[in-house]
Amino acid sequence: MYSSYYGAYRFAEGMGPVLVIGLIGGIILGIILAVIFMPSKKRDSYSHKPGLQFLHDFLNFKAMILGIILKVTYIVFAFVLTLLGLYAMFTAGFGTGILILIFGNLLLRILYEQMMILFSIHENMNKITNQITGDNENQDASASTDQFFDKMSDKIKQQQAKMQERREETARNQEQQYPESDDVQNPPLSEESQVKTVFCTKCGQPNKEDYKFCVKCGNPVDPQ
Repeated sequence: MYSSYYGAYRFAEGMGPVLVIGLIGGIILGIILAVIFMPSKKRDSYSHKPGLQFLHDFLNFKAMILGIILKVTYIVFAFVLTLLGLYAMFTAGFGTGILILIFGNLLLRILYEQMMILFSIHENMNKITNQITGDNENQDASASTDQFFDKMSDKIKQQQAKMQERREETARNQEQQYPESDDVQNPPLSEESQVKTVFCTKCGQPNKEDYKFCVKCGNPVDPQ
């Protein structure tokens, strides 16, 4: 008896420092996890690690264990009530056993259904919130994509307009440097092209008018 009292005294005496250390360590750990691990944008980076993703949802209260606990405890209490009912049928009376067996399980079922309804409302609200958030993110991504392509289209149109202006400016400069005129289109004939041709009377070779002798046979050229 004395040893049990002494153990309780030592536990109470050392509980204060342990609580202080635990409180400080819990605050530090909570801040680290809240900043590094728990942000919602970190969840996608854990998609290839289901354990980390479940821990992320668990710490953010997205993965609730209350539903599992309620289901397990219902099975436990229903089993206990059924055994008590069967035991009461043979000890306290058949009617008492039937009451415990039927109405006890019925009341237990109603109580747990009320708790499961509240839990289901919470789960459905989370699903609706996640769906709305996902739709908004998809709309934002679609809008940003459309804006990106619109900006690219505007830039392409601006580049095309600048290229067209440059081509028109180049064409105007060429017209100013090389104006079209009759002199350019029909240049005057050179003096050589204006010299008449004289044919040799002996061999028929064509010679220029100023030649004195035929370039083929050497016969004197008559300019006529």
